[in-house]
Amino acid sequence: MSRGLGIVQMQILTALQAELGKQFTVEQLCSLVFPGEVIQTKHRQSVRRAIRCLRKTNGLQVIRAGHLKSSGWHLTIRCDV
Repeated sequence: MSRGLGIVQMQILTALQAELGKQFTVEQLCSLVFPGEVIQTKHRQSVRRAIRCLRKTNGLQVIRAGHLKSSGWHLTIRCDV
């Protein structure tokens, strides 16, 4: 049984709804969710988990962008709803 959205999910939704149509990377969302902290793998993973759960219910678009050979893939997240 779910108890609703978690803290990370609520902060991501407020950031995305404040600027509809803008694309965010996982690192940008990490800096919004965890201000003043050095972004580590655990922060990126928690944001990715929250995005995966929000994607099913809130109409988030997750797009893989970048160049595999030069800089690697980056996920960009966009909310139009």
